Amino acid sequence: MANRYFFPLVIAGVLCTTASGHAQDASPNYTDLSSYLLSPPSSTATASGGGNVASIEQTGSNNTASITQTGAANRVTETQVGDGNWVSYSLTGDANSVDSLQVGNNNSANVALTGSNNTISQTQVGSGLSYGLSSTMSGKTVTIQQFGQR
Repeated sequence: MANRYFFPLVIAGVLCTTASGHAQDASPNYTDLSSYLLSPPSSTATASGGGNVASIEQTGSNNTASITQTGAANRVTETQVGDGNWVSYSLTGDANSVDSLQVGNNNSANVALTGSNNTISQTQVGSGLSYGLSSTMSGKTVTIQQFGQR
């Protein structure tokens, strides 16, 4: 009987096998990922409670961001650089703040705030900009700046 040798190949900490070989006695330091679906994380979670922070930075065209926070003392910081970007904020609660910057053409922002003592600072630079605000709150501070091209 001929001796057969099997040399496992390890790439980035993952044990790989060939079609004709089988890994036996694999080191416990490696995890077989063949039974897992590997894809980028996706979240539809809604923050709740309070003191939540969402920080988003997007560069390029046709990006979207949608942020929903419920509770008090939440903060959103968002920056989009490029054309055709869209952002939507929905904050419910007191003492929440939004600080947003969009640089590029044909960008859009929509904000819905419910509560009291909330703060919005929205700056848009470019042409073809749009901004929508739906607000049911008291003691609010809203700063909206749009800078177009001449």
